[in-house]
Amino acid sequence: MYSILDDQEHLHKRAQELRDLAAGMSSETAREQLFLLAEDYDRLGRTAARRAADSARSGDPRRAPDERGG
Repeated sequence: MYSILDDQEHLHKRAQELRDLAAGMSSETAREQLFLLAEDYDRLGRTAARRAADSARSGDPRRAPDERGG
C-alpha cells in the first residue's frame, strides 16, 4: 500500500520548501527549527529511497505514487 512516506520526491520537495521558508524568517529560533525539520524530511526521503531500492531488489516493489488509486 502506498504511503506518503514512500514518496522520496515529495519528501525532498517539502524539505526544500521548509528551507526556503526558513530563509525568510527573522527569528533565529524559528529559522533553526525549520532547518531541523527540513533535515528530518531529507532523512525520510533518503529512507524512502533505500526502501524502494531494497523492495526492487527483493522483487517486492511498492506501488508508485501515481498508482495509489482510491
